[in-house]
Amino acid sequence: MSTDKVLEAAEIKWIGQRPYSPLYEDIYFDGNGVKEFYSVHWEQIRLNKNTRTSNHFTIVELGFGSGLNFLLAAQEITKDPYLYLHYIGIESHPISDDDWSIFDSQRHNLKYARELRAGNIPRLGGWHRRIFDGGRVRLSLFHGDVAQGLVDINLYQHARIDAWFLDGFAPSKNPEMWSESVFDLISQNSFYGTTLTSFTSAGSVRKKLEGAGFSVKKIQHLNYKRHSLFGAYNKKKEVGHQPNKEVSIAGAGIAGCSIARLLAEQNIRVKIFDPSGIATKASRAKTAIGHVRLLGDGSGSADFRSRALYFSQQFLKNISCSETREAIQPAFNEKELNRILLVASAYHDAKASRNLLHFLDNETTKMEFGIDCLGALYFPDTHLVNIAESCRLLADHPGIEVINREAPNEVNFVACASGSKRFTSTEELEIGDIAGQLDFIGIPDSSPLKKDTLVHGSGYVIQSSTEWLIGSTYEQRPWSPAAASEFNIEKNRKFLGNSPVHSRGNFRAHRCVSSDRDPVIGELNKGQYFSTAHGSMGTISSPFAAELVVSQFLGLLPPLSKSGLATVAPDRFRNRQKKRGVKRIGESSYTEVIL
Repeated sequence: MSTDKVLEAAEIKWIGQRPYSPLYEDIYFDGNGVKEFYSVHWEQIRLNKNTRTSNHFTIVELGFGSGLNFLLAAQEITKDPYLYLHYIGIESHPISDDDWSIFDSQRHNLKYARELRAGNIPRLGGWHRRIFDGGRVRLSLFHGDVAQGLVDINLYQHARIDAWFLDGFAPSKNPEMWSESVFDLISQNSFYGTTLTSFTSAGSVRKKLEGAGFSVKKIQHLNYKRHSLFGAYNKKKEVGHQPNKEVSIAGAGIAGCSIARLLAEQNIRVKIFDPSGIATKASRAKTAIGHVRLLGDGSGSADFRSRALYFSQQFLKNISCSETREAIQPAFNEKELNRILLVASAYHDAKASRNLLHFLDNETTKMEFGIDCLGALYFPDTHLVNIAESCRLLADHPGIEVINREAPNEVNFVACASGSKRFTSTEELEIGDIAGQLDFIGIPDSSPLKKDTLVHGSGYVIQSSTEWLIGSTYEQRPWSPAAASEFNIEKNRKFLGNSPVHSRGNFRAHRCVSSDRDPVIGELNKGQYFSTAHGSMGTISSPFAAELVVSQFLGLLPPLSKSGLATVAPDRFRNRQKKRGVKRIGESSYTEVIL
């Protein structure tokens, strides 16, 4: 099922301080939603001694709505300095930006309200992940059908679920959320002592919960509402996933350092092995545009790229060595134009005040940016990243030790570019190195560019006040630096103008790529997780890949669709090789390189 689609925003009418849904003819919460949270949900969890079994607490809410229950639960959980929260929310009708603004005005005093808003979660269908408070709080939000969200939880969430909040609209108005099939899925994802709380006390709901394995009782409330429900799962079921508290990683580039930081923030001791030290290969770049080439075609690759871009934009904001700039992806022929129109149709939200991207026609692009093309994608918030410094900052944590030697074969995480093949059987990973070069040039005298804008897609230009950086080559076999410089200058000539341009110096490195151009992410050998072959999009794909493999290691639901996970899975080459043999990638096999 494709998730590359902006969902319709929920219609909300405000009756005083009460948000009301005309579709379901019901309110989101009463005038005091905070009181409702504590009375219906939190007080019952607090009184139940079996709810908490570790310092990692997982709540699933059906009917995420405005996120109020999430904000309050996160605020309560993090009062204990040793507790971590994974909050999973499912919402079929995401809130519009205008309504978010109203909700924000009512909750400015809540601890995570500003961060939730700044997280800029789009109304795209499927899973979204945001991290708060240095890893103390994880939010996994599913936009779409409740049953599909629960199926994904059943497939991928292996860590214990401690509590369920059933907070959808009334059963008489929203029967799909209160069906026996939904309660069966809740049962499949519950463990002995898992609690369930709900505002409704309807007899039909109580009977279905008891049939699903919950002991249920009515809770009477004074001065608020008459009754709610509290349940506890009473079937014995073992939790099989217990992650190690000490792990090792091969590779100290952006992929490995991102993994290390996410693990260390979960109070896991980390050793990174790299004989060259931190950020000494492709990750030694001091300037890179944080971008991926979006697809918008509904494929697993499209889903991965869009989730990676949204997630990593927020991830990079927490690193002080990145700055936000405007960026343009121009189209110079009909094929490129059709591609960016497809992307714009998939990801532009006409009702959002903050958009990932906008489509600009040729007239606007030329007038605003000086680029004469058929049209362009405009990205208002693109990160310009010092990758080398990012790696050093990510690894600067008391729980991380960097060891300057080759990694042992039994490491938990493999993130060392083409060196990752050492940890697999012969030819199992179709990855290899492709050389590339960026060039530093003086500021061109006759450039048509009107703004200090980043250019990527059909060319690569980073402007600064002293010099420009242009690129980049993909060399099936290594070129001379002079030939690569000439190529980069001519490739970007439309942005540089006709005045003479000469390279002042260059940055050469190898990108690790796969035979299908998608990265390699996930578990391959039992207990060994890979993050490699990020190619030219590693600045964006590596942090998201880290979140995927760390989630898998911890037993948490990874924030990506089933098709997206299959697209990047390390074992995807096995069946292909049975049919067509092995494709070798890299300079030593340049005749078979796939670009």
